[in-house]
Amino acid sequence: MKRVIASIGILVAILGLSIFGLVKVTQYCDISLALLNKAEEAAKAQNFEEAVRIIEELENTWNKQEDTLSVFVRHHEIDGITENLFGLKSFANYRDAGEFLSQTGKTARLIQRLYFSEIPSIKN
Repeated sequence: MKRVIASIGILVAILGLSIFGLVKVTQYCDISLALLNKAEEAAKAQNFEEAVRIIEELENTWNKQEDTLSVFVRHHEIDGITENLFGLKSFANYRDAGEFLSQTGKTARLIQRLYFSEIPSIKN
């Protein structure tokens, strides 16, 4: 009987951690995509000072999230997003709208791929 209770306890702990990780990844991806969309809109309006401010906010948010995400997500995906965020700031500082918008699209796709790779499905 003790083994059954221990097995159920372990199963509940694993399930709880899985759900916690899924919720956190979903929250972080939603926050990051919302900030990225705001920066994109600012760049489209040629307001690069606002775009830089939003990208800095996104970088700070991402850096805070990175430690938690690294427990649940593959590291190369996190590194790819981090690299793109540094590039975004440079493009905004140089007022290069084309490259900035291209990079925001690429970063958004990486964040969405991160999100969809964590959703439980047959494909995963």
